Amino acid sequence: MFGFLKKYEMSTVDLEVIEILKREGIKLTEVKKIDYSDNDKYVVKKGYITELVINNREFDKNILDIFSKLTKLKMLDLSSNKIKIIPESFSALINLKVLRLFENQITTISDSLCELTNLEKLILRSNQITTIPNSLGLLDKLKYLDLQSNQIGVIPNTLCKLKNLEHLLLGKNKIKVIPDIIFHLKKLESLDLFSNQIIIIPNTISKFENLKYLYLSSNKISAIPDSLSECYTLEELDLSSNRLTTIPNSLSNLYQLRGFVLDSNQLTTIPNTFIKFKNLKNPYGISLKNNKFEIDESITNSKKLISYVLKQKH
Repeated sequence: MFGFLKKYEMSTVDLEVIEILKREGIKLTEVKKIDYSDNDKYVVKKGYITELVINNREFDKNILDIFSKLTKLKMLDLSSNKIKIIPESFSALINLKVLRLFENQITTISDSLCELTNLEKLILRSNQITTIPNSLGLLDKLKYLDLQSNQIGVIPNTLCKLKNLEHLLLGKNKIKVIPDIIFHLKKLESLDLFSNQIIIIPNTISKFENLKYLYLSSNKISAIPDSLSECYTLEELDLSSNRLTTIPNSLSNLYQLRGFVLDSNQLTTIPNTFIKFKNLKNPYGISLKNNKFEIDESITNSKKLISYVLKQKH
């Protein structure tokens, strides 16, 4: 019906949605490009709303259902709106690539959301989600998944189906185990599991082929496996606020490492490994605050490193 819209005409359906929202006290402003600091803004392309941001409101189900009429949407941001349930009607948003629903009160990832098979970026952080459903594995185009600050206890097998996933953020949950299935994510570049209850880094971590950023701070990890040294693409590694007492010399194989954070552990010696890191900055990109160091004689030739460590002892 709307296939021959002129350049500046908006579809009747999209205009209807804007009018309904206006009656609800939401006055939208049209912009050429969405800035995520914007609220109540939309972008129109070829007569249809393609991007929409409405934050800091409180929607009932009827209003949420209205958004399903915007079938040309590619980006929808409904963060900070006290949303409790993702409506079934959202399954109609078949062109959606980016969905931002952070800082709501969502407890369940609905199957309707998992029907949005064109999704590339899904942000559900700071909700009350306890489980990741098997149906999430249907989102095989997903590249970015943010589930930080929820109440998730288990990483399910279904995540291994997300073959295009590049960024997985699961910090501030209740996860105790890193399952082997996660290492099937061959395109994964960033894994964030800070502030969980993880005790062990699995030996199978070496199966990661493209991992650049690994954040495991604020867990209960007491040892680093030698297999971590086979993650040759690693550029940033954060193991602060754990229970580490030693650092394996094998980590010197991480030639791409630019940042290594080991604050607030139980380290007493500095291995000669550190002088082999070529790309570290400040002066070696190493942060060692709140440990209990004794200087290893094997690194006495590195006065710069010793000076840096001594400054961080307290």
